[in-house]
Amino acid sequence: MQLKPVNDTRRVEEMEQELAKIRQENNELREKLAMIERQLETIYSWLFCLDRQKLDTDINFYTVFPNYATFLAMFEFLNPGVEGEDIRPRSSLTDVPENFYHGDSDEDCVPNAKKGHPGKLKPIEEFFIVLCHLRRGFSGCHLPNPYGMAQSTISKIFVPWIRFMFLKFGQLCMLPSKSVLRVG
Repeated sequence: MQLKPVNDTRRVEEMEQELAKIRQENNELREKLAMIERQLETIYSWLFCLDRQKLDTDINFYTVFPNYATFLAMFEFLNPGVEGEDIRPRSSLTDVPENFYHGDSDEDCVPNAKKGHPGKLKPIEEFFIVLCHLRRGFSGCHLPNPYGMAQSTISKIFVPWIRFMFLKFGQLCMLPSKSVLRVG
């Protein structure tokens, strides 16, 4: 029975050695993680995205809106849905329901919206990309680079947004009524 304490002592020593190795590995992994987080922060600082362009001068330059608050107000007016579900591709522009222009409900705003899984960009970021393209004329070749996307992905964002904005802005009355225009 005296052999048992020797085995237990050896086992405890082995476990302590294994624990020391695990702690060392854990410290090495923490250092690597810290280094990778610093690298990611550096890379993120180079990215062109809405989060880095919130100054009023930047918003005005890239989108023509005078400030970030106006940009947000327009985005909220458009109301593309939390995940952008209201702007996904539709079969055609001719699928506009009768009550589209007269309905008060946002549910009536976009016909046949596909409910799919969202892209990797948030709808507000997609809106920003579309406005950059419209305002600055960034080509389909330029815009994918800062976002790390394929050119076809940018096209898949752009076309539905243009259709969506066309339908939403079509609800606005841009001209005064005939009675206001009549002089006399």
